[in-house]
Amino acid sequence: MRGLTGNSPVRPWMREGLIMRLSIALTAIVSIGLATTVLADYKAGLAAYQKGDFKTAVAQVRPSAEQGNPSSQFGMGLMYRNGQGVPLNYQEAFNWFRLSADQGNAAAQYNLGAMYNNGQGVPKNLAEAVKWYRKSAEQGNFRAQFNLGSMYQLGQGVPQDYKEAARLFRLAAEQKMSVALFAMGGLYFKGHGVPQDYNEAHKWYRQAADQKLPIALIALSGMYANGLGVSKNPVVAYALVDVVASKNAAYAGQRDVLSKKLSAAQLKEASKLSREISMSSTTVLDRHLAAK
Repeated sequence: MRGLTGNSPVRPWMREGLIMRLSIALTAIVSIGLATTVLADYKAGLAAYQKGDFKTAVAQVRPSAEQGNPSSQFGMGLMYRNGQGVPLNYQEAFNWFRLSADQGNAAAQYNLGAMYNNGQGVPKNLAEAVKWYRKSAEQGNFRAQFNLGSMYQLGQGVPQDYKEAARLFRLAAEQKMSVALFAMGGLYFKGHGVPQDYNEAHKWYRQAADQKLPIALIALSGMYANGLGVSKNPVVAYALVDVVASKNAAYAGQRDVLSKKLSAAQLKEASKLSREISMSSTTVLDRHLAAK
């Protein structure tokens, strides 16, 4: 028997080595082919999901999920959790998230933590929620960082630890998560886990308010109403509450209380400022305050 070049004979020990190398090469080629197919299925499913065509998304994503693709497994979990393209089923969602989370998918780890936290698809277990939030948080997932921080703040599943809560909230806040920015403001306002500092509280509340987070606008209003960390300014206090009260009647009473402290001219000014904030952002506050 001649070799592949046709020049020299292939001895038995050489034939075995050649067969082994060919087998490895073929396996690699098949693996690459499967990986390419899996990736194509996932991308097609993602495109369908983004278009709102959830049934097509399920059909495209399921095969690659069943072949072990962690992104596809996460996608299947998401669609079962939300009832998108499939009947809502928390147990199925949990199973798919677990498969993906076990492969290190941070988003799946976060969702697994949330399901343990809320008792969806699995008995409520705060210790397990902490475990999976932590795995995700360590990979930089800001939602997991915030939720784990909240558990440390409240002492749920872990001993209460404001310093650890502050560390985790800060990580999420550095990624511009609005509720984490607000949470940092709250810690500085109360002096929990950080030195009590109204100036710092204002800074963090303001960043959250810049994203139009209602509770941050209300907190910022309170600081201007009482002169905490800023100069007392009833016009700004009213304007900030009015932005929220115009969409949520629950804050109308608070707005009415503030309105009684304003003159007719101030109320007109505050109403104008509120409209400007609603139409643009809280950055108009800087122009308003600079003009005073």
